[in-house]
Amino acid sequence: MLSAKKRGNVWRIEGVVNKRYVRLSLGTRDAAHAERLTTMLQKGLLLGAEDKHWPELKKYLPPATFEFFAAIAGWREEYELPASTWSDLVRDFTTHFRRKIVQGDRSEATWKRYNLTCDSFSEFLKERGISRLQDVTRRVTEDFKAWKLEHILARKQSRGGQGLRLDVAILHGVFAFAIEMDLLVRKPVKSEGTPGEKSDSGAQPFTHEELTRLRQFAGADLLSFLLLRHTGLRGFDATDLRWADLDLNDWMLSRLTHKRKKQVWIPLHPELLFALEAESGGADHRPAITFYSTPTRRNRCPARGCTNA
Repeated sequence: MLSAKKRGNVWRIEGVVNKRYVRLSLGTRDAAHAERLTTMLQKGLLLGAEDKHWPELKKYLPPATFEFFAAIAGWREEYELPASTWSDLVRDFTTHFRRKIVQGDRSEATWKRYNLTCDSFSEFLKERGISRLQDVTRRVTEDFKAWKLEHILARKQSRGGQGLRLDVAILHGVFAFAIEMDLLVRKPVKSEGTPGEKSDSGAQPFTHEELTRLRQFAGADLLSFLLLRHTGLRGFDATDLRWADLDLNDWMLSRLTHKRKKQVWIPLHPELLFALEAESGGADHRPAITFYSTPTRRNRCPARGCTNA
């Protein structure tokens, strides 16, 4: 049985708890308040950690008194973790991707492209005043697509805004990582399809019939044809292409162009990706890469521009 007793000017709580006599300060000079605190403490010891008055007791009791009784009741304060932010996700994803690079599963060039997309999305969220992941909704990501497409089309080499599909695919991967880390329940971004799947680049000035004939007569140069057809690379950029420029895991080709000295990232068309995987023979046994050969009169195909060498 616990009771409130006045010692000097301050009230104390006294009594036997767990066969131990205690005398602890209640931190008040008011008799009514002392009785109220004593009643709450007795109820708290009876109900244990489930008693809802422990936060209030913590507010009014001296620390030593509260800690003594809270420990006996088994009550611990629950701390609410701050909401995860987009910056938190980018930080964790960067660490994850860097580890993949060290393991040889991803390339540094691919990370640069991922970083560009993350920076663009960060800029967009900053303009909208959004930081928490829970506030990144489907509507927000759809607005980002429109915002990003407008920025892409403003460039001279926009390629019809094809880079947007790659941006969306990258965000899709970042939010998939967020779900793996239990930061989100569902992805807030809707896929726009496989990057490079609808490849119109590299077709001009050829017609559909001419492209069909080029593929038909490509022969041993099929890989070179598919590369030029689906990437639109200039011949000089294609001649010194290396396996290090390709990331087959992320379906991406990255190059520093010779003419403009500009880093470009091109999504790999599924047909080209299949041919590259067949040519690679596995990551540990990749042959020397040769994609392009100069046509001669003797080995030129009936369709213009294709060689059988």
